[in-house]
Amino acid sequence: MTAQRRSENLQKVPITVNAVTGAKLAAGGVANTQDLASVVPGLTFPSTQGTAQPHLRGVGSSVIAIGFENPVALYVDGIYYATPAGSILSLNNVAQIEVLKGPQGTLFGRNSTGGLIQISTREPSQNFHGDVSAGYANYDTSSVEGYVTGGLTSRLGADLAVQLDHQGEGWGYNFGNGKDIYKADSNISLRSKLLWKPLSKTTVAVSMDYESSRSSQGALVQIPGTAAANVFYSSTPAVTTQPAYDANENNGTIQREQGGGASVRVTQDLGVAQLVDTAAYRQERFYFKLDPDLGPLPDLNVASDQSDKQVSEELQLQSQRRSKLQWTLGLFYFHASDRLTDIGIDYGGVARAEFAPGVFLTHTDNAGVQDTDSIAGYGQATYPILPKTNLTLGARLNYEDKSEDASASGVINAFGNTSFMPFGDKTASFSVTKPTWRASIDQAFTDNILGYVSYNRGFKSGGFNLEILDAAPYQTEELDAYEVGLKTQLLDRRLRLNASGFYYNYKNIQVVRYDAGVSDVYNGASAEIYGLDLDVDAAVTRQLTISGGLEVVRDFFVSFPCALYYVGGANTSSAACSSSAAPSLPYQRSASGNELPDTPTFTASVTVDYTLPVFSGNADFDINDSINGGYYAEPDNNLRQAPYNVVNASVRWSPTNDAYFVRLWTKNLSDARYTVQLASSAFQFNYALAAPRTFGLTVGAKF
Repeated sequence: MTAQRRSENLQKVPITVNAVTGAKLAAGGVANTQDLASVVPGLTFPSTQGTAQPHLRGVGSSVIAIGFENPVALYVDGIYYATPAGSILSLNNVAQIEVLKGPQGTLFGRNSTGGLIQISTREPSQNFHGDVSAGYANYDTSSVEGYVTGGLTSRLGADLAVQLDHQGEGWGYNFGNGKDIYKADSNISLRSKLLWKPLSKTTVAVSMDYESSRSSQGALVQIPGTAAANVFYSSTPAVTTQPAYDANENNGTIQREQGGGASVRVTQDLGVAQLVDTAAYRQERFYFKLDPDLGPLPDLNVASDQSDKQVSEELQLQSQRRSKLQWTLGLFYFHASDRLTDIGIDYGGVARAEFAPGVFLTHTDNAGVQDTDSIAGYGQATYPILPKTNLTLGARLNYEDKSEDASASGVINAFGNTSFMPFGDKTASFSVTKPTWRASIDQAFTDNILGYVSYNRGFKSGGFNLEILDAAPYQTEELDAYEVGLKTQLLDRRLRLNASGFYYNYKNIQVVRYDAGVSDVYNGASAEIYGLDLDVDAAVTRQLTISGGLEVVRDFFVSFPCALYYVGGANTSSAACSSSAAPSLPYQRSASGNELPDTPTFTASVTVDYTLPVFSGNADFDINDSINGGYYAEPDNNLRQAPYNVVNASVRWSPTNDAYFVRLWTKNLSDARYTVQLASSAFQFNYALAAPRTFGLTVGAKF
C-alpha cells in the first residue's frame, strides 16, 4: 500500500486508510468512483451535473465552478486529477483503491483539506494474459470490458484496458420534450501502460488514458410538496406530482465529457536512495445544458462549455526500505488553465408571452480563463526514537499564483427590438504562500497492535468565480486535524480491527450558492467536526469473510454570520454581510450552530462474502449493505436527505481453474430513493436522484 508514497503494510502506517482491492470492488458492484461510498464509511459522493463532489468526514464541497478543485483530491497512479468534471471515473482495470481520511498536507502534490482517493491500476506483465467480459442489465443497458497485457520485448511490457457502456432506456421520462432522462447514452474508457526496464536499476512507466461520456443523468425535479423559493418564472409549479424520475421540462439536462492524459514516471535506484520523476499532462472538455425553471415553458435555460488543461511534474527522493531513518524529499510543480468558453443564460420570465415562442427576454454570456501556477517543496521523515516507538515529522511550503481574465455581455429583446450590451471585462490576480505540516508518534505495543496520535495541517487554494463577473474571489481554506488511533490484527491475524477518533478545526470554509443554475463560491467562517471511525475485517471460516466499518460524526459551524438563506424571513445579519455575497439573494443570516452540508451523522457498511463449492467449481455470494444516517444539503439546514440504506448483492460461479465466470448481480436491491443532488436557488428547491434498482447478468473469461 502507498499511503505514504512508498510500498508498506497499512497496519503499520499511522493514518486512517480504507483500502479496497479490485476483486472486492467488482464483487461489491463498485463500477465507478461515485460507487465508492458504498464500501467506505464516512465518504459521501454527491454530484451536480456530472461533477464529482466527494465528502470525507464532513469536508467537501457542492461546487461546480470553473477551476474549482475538490477538498477531497483524486489521484490515479500518483497523478493528480484537478478537474471535478473528470473525476467520476470508470474502474475497469483497478488493482486497489485507498481512501485516506483527513488533510494530506505533506507528501501529496496538491493539498487537500478533506483527504484523498488514490487509485492504483494494474501493472503490465511480461507474461501474456488477459480477461474479457460482457453484460446486459435492465434499462436496456449493455457493457463490454477487456484487458490484455504481455511483453513486447524482454524489457518492455504493455497493457490495454477497454470499457464500453450503453444505456438504451432512461430511468425516467421528460413529458416536456418526449425524451427519456436519467439515461447514460454512452461511456467509453481506454487506458494503456508501457513498462520499460532499460537497465537493471532503471524503470520507465508511460501511461495514457481517454474517457468520453454523454448522459442526461442528474435531471432536476422540484421537491414534492415545496413551493418555489421565489416564484418569478411563470412555469415553476408550486407542487410536483410526477413520479420521482420523471420531469416536465422544455429542454431537460444534457452532459457531455471528454478527456484524458499521459504521464511518464522514471524510477532510478541510486543505491543510497531512490529517485522518482513523474511528469503528466491532462485535459478535459465538459459541456452541460440545464433547464433550471423545471417547467415546460422556455422561461430559463443555462448552457455551459468549459475546457481544462493541467501540467504537473514531481521530483522525489526516497530513502531505501532498509534505512533506519525513513525519509522523503520532493519538489512539485503544477500549472492549470481552466477556460470557460461560454456560459449562456436565457431568461424568459413573466414577460415571455410578449414575444414569439423561443425568443427570450434576455440572454447573457460569461467567458473567461483562470490560470494557476503552484510550486511546493516538502519533506517527511520517520525515526524510531525508542525500540518500538516512531516519530514522524513532515512539512511542506506551498506557493501559488492565480489570475483571472473574464468578460460578460448580454442581449435584450424588448418589444421587437434587440440590443447588445457589453457588461465589461475583468482581470485580477492574487498569490498565497502557505506552510502545512504533519507530526505523529506511533507505538507498536506488539507485532500486531499499533497505537498512534497525529496532528496535521492542510489547506485548499482559493480562486475566482468566472461565471459571475462581479463576484469576489474565494479565499483559501485551512483545516487542523487531531487524531488518535489503534490498529490491531487478532486471532492469528484472522480479525483486523482498526479504530480512530478525530477532531477538526476547520477555517474559512469554501461554500456555494446557486443563482439561475450558476454557482458562486464564497467563504464561511469556521466549524468544528469530531467523530469516531471503526473498520473491521474478519475471516470467520475459509469460506466466510465479513468486513465493514462505521463512522459517527458530530459537526457544526462555530461562526458563520453571513450564510445565505432561501427561507426564514428577512436579513438578521449586519449590513457588512452584503460585501461577502451578492445582494440579490433573499436573505443573509447567521448559520452558527448549524450542521455542515453533506455530513451524515453516521455511515456504516457491511459486506459478507461466502464461497460454496458447486458443480465442480465455486459459487461466491456477496452482499453489501451501506447505511447513511441522513444529512443537510446546505448551511441553512433547510433541505435534508432522510436516512437510507442501499443493498448490493451478487452471485458469481466459476470452475475451479477460474477460466471463465457467470455473475448475476443487483444494485440498490430495495429500490431506495435518495439524492445525489439537493439544492436551493432563487427559483425553487430541486433534487436529482441516484440510480433505482438495477440488475443484470455478466459473463467473462480469462486467457
